[in-house]
Amino acid sequence: MIEIYSNNVEVSANATIPLNVTAISKGNSITSNGAATLQFNKCGLYKVDVNASCVASAAGVLTIHMYKNGVAQAQALASETAADATSIHDLSFSTIVQVGENNTCCPCSAPTTITIVNTGVGATFSIIDVVATKYA
Repeated sequence: MIEIYSNNVEVSANATIPLNVTAISKGNSITSNGAATLQFNKCGLYKVDVNASCVASAAGVLTIHMYKNGVAQAQALASETAADATSIHDLSFSTIVQVGENNTCCPCSAPTTITIVNTGVGATFSIIDVVATKYA
């Protein structure tokens, strides 16, 4: 299990959101590079919970989106329309990530990397918190 977060970070549109503080880290199934990436190191199922609070830099659609090995995951995003650059918006989603076997000499396709990307308008995140837990 790991919980990582950042406070008061300004993130441009289409940029990876930094996750630079590790609150809890238990075991070695999930690690963080201390910047923006989670790494799942063992085969299995992982639950990822993402919660954010932000203010848009301009009116538009705020969106956070999870990427797995550099590919956007359709089921793992949250969006909200911001009418101004002063209102606070809360975004969150939960999803399951599978790190499976790859049928080669290595029995597992790990490591699998996860990043959270601001795919909407630029925003200042007062908090973004990610909790990842290995289930099986």
